Amino acid sequence: MTTRRDVLVGGSALALTSVMAARAAIHLKASTLGADVAILRQAYEAMHPGLYRYATPAEMAARFDALAQAWSRDQSLAEAYLSLSRFLASVRCGHTYANFISEYTAGM
Repeated sequence: MTTRRDVLVGGSALALTSVMAARAAIHLKASTLGADVAILRQAYEAMHPGLYRYATPAEMAARFDALAQAWSRDQSLAEAYLSLSRFLASVRCGHTYANFISEYTAGM
């Protein structure tokens, strides 16, 4: 027997899945991503208090360069998100991560 709750939960899941699929299909241009890496690097080097806690400045520079290389081609939002997540995980800070919730629910 299907309850009203089952219908509401199923409908909500379907709506969220549709939004997530549409967002994942977005393609980003390399020119835009390259500018984003430059802004991220400038902001993190100026303001992140734990950026060099587990890595030297040279190691972080190499990681930023690797992110810039990964973002040097057009790609899907999902691909960009994964490479950004890998980069941010290398900082080893519990407050530094790519928030997938705000990305997929923006504009809902």
